Amino acid sequence: MDTSSDEEDKTYMHRLAAGDDSALTLLIRKHGSSIMRFATNLLDDADTAEDVVQHVFTQAWQNAHRWKPRAQVKTWLYTIAHNYCLNILKSTKRYIQDSSLLDGIDESDLAEESATRSQSRKVIDLAMNSLPKRQKTVLLLRYAEGFSQSEAAEIMGVSEKALESLASRGKSEMAKKLRPIKEALL
Repeated sequence: MDTSSDEEDKTYMHRLAAGDDSALTLLIRKHGSSIMRFATNLLDDADTAEDVVQHVFTQAWQNAHRWKPRAQVKTWLYTIAHNYCLNILKSTKRYIQDSSLLDGIDESDLAEESATRSQSRKVIDLAMNSLPKRQKTVLLLRYAEGFSQSEAAEIMGVSEKALESLASRGKSEMAKKLRPIKEALL
């Protein structure tokens, strides 16, 4: 992470802890859209993702005095978002447990659907949504949100080795699911 950006975030958190509510607005402007994107991708529901963003910044405001400067603010905010998303997924049982969702889809259908970028994106989203939730989360944090391996591991509350294993399995599963598209396009 950019150290100047991290220092700016720390300043905002100190100001927020001291009662300066305008610092919350600055944090929302800086991180709100990326947390919204992460939550939308993880939950596959923009309306619920808005609730996640609201929850994250409400928690930041209420707990600013508990935040420790050794933690990066962005990582802390994403940890709140990740945990809240998991609670939503568990409570609504909306996560997909069967990663064989795309099995049985005719390859020619996939090739036709992937003719346009929009359709390709839908197939990729379908493949992502068919991954076990932890693999999907790793791929979103690492590749969509740009977190380092150590930051993603901290957000998810797992070791770097466990994160590496989840990422490897997730990438392998995505490659399997998207292979028919690649072959159709060649």
